[in-house]
Amino acid sequence: MRDYFNLQSEIRFVFPLDGDCLNRYDGEQSGCSITFVARVCAPKNADIYIENTKAVFDGEHFIAPVTVKNKKSKLTAVDKNTEKSAEITVLYLKNSVDKYRISSDDNILFLKDITDNKDSYSSIFDNPYLAVYKKAHDLYGAAVHINIYYQYSQDEMCDFSEHKQPFNLSMMTDKFKSEWEKNSDWLKLTFHADKNYPDVPYKNATESIFLYPSSSTSLS
Repeated sequence: MRDYFNLQSEIRFVFPLDGDCLNRYDGEQSGCSITFVARVCAPKNADIYIENTKAVFDGEHFIAPVTVKNKKSKLTAVDKNTEKSAEITVLYLKNSVDKYRISSDDNILFLKDITDNKDSYSSIFDNPYLAVYKKAHDLYGAAVHINIYYQYSQDEMCDFSEHKQPFNLSMMTDKFKSEWEKNSDWLKLTFHADKNYPDVPYKNATESIFLYPSSSTSLS
């Protein structure tokens, strides 16, 4: 198993961890920067410097104040005795506190359902899947981000016990176009992939596939 937190390393960050998103609860904010106490695990006889500041051993970890000014920063801890080091990347999200967004991947079937039921649905939110997101928005002001596939093909049918006919965005009904537009401030649809299979379809793709797509469809 991959050692995500570098638990086997002689020198490692305890706080923050690699990839941590820092906010005002992690330290003191001043303008566009935040200052916090970084903690590093290392041998007791080590001479640790964190971002060029000599760290103090508190009985458990080596600690030192660190100031991050950029949205994305690399932090380094070095043992001056051995030159062994640890490096992590952190993000400073100044205005992220008390905010959230709902994001969902691998979507296409809810659009097929809306199309299949266009004559019986009076709203896109008659679809049970979208109805949950609409309730979250109405109750809590949630913004929803849905990554969608272009199509559902024969390849994906094995994932479902119920048989479903192939579907792609060119078949999508435009009956509810005005409703999509009305709710576009909080309900976003963005491109995810052509379809679910094969896996990692763009692993070896060049930029030309995005500059010159084979098909394009707008729902708004």
